[in-house]
Amino acid sequence: MTALLLFLSLGAALAALLWSGYELFVNQEDPLGDRLEVLQEHAMASPTSARRRGGGGFLNSFLYVISLVPGGEGWLILSDIAEHLGLRTRADLMAAFESAGLKVIDRVDARPRHPKASDASDPLHAARSAEVTSLWRLGAGQASTS
Repeated sequence: MTALLLFLSLGAALAALLWSGYELFVNQEDPLGDRLEVLQEHAMASPTSARRRGGGGFLNSFLYVISLVPGGEGWLILSDIAEHLGLRTRADLMAAFESAGLKVIDRVDARPRHPKASDASDPLHAARSAEVTSLWRLGAGQASTS
């Protein structure tokens, strides 16, 4: 009698394992996937959303994050030494602001006072003496004042 009960319980356990294995490979409903598909079908895209994307360095990532916050404002401290060295133009910078959907609210400039700016023996003296560091106040869709 014990052998029969043991045989039946082992058979039931084996049947449960086989049934569980079968259920793992059967195509099951995916409620989250179905909901995502419905949401994507009804999604609306703004005209600037295609242009906004992160990546491409610190500046682009910073501008991307600011552009995501409605009515947000970001302050960016940036030197123009890259412009004097021919690495970037002012037009490139303004295009980066525009492509992120940002407007310049204000800009405050400061000339360098560090010793290298007046050191004529420095190989970068020409660029450093002409350098201006600016505090750019950037906002999404706000009017420019400078």
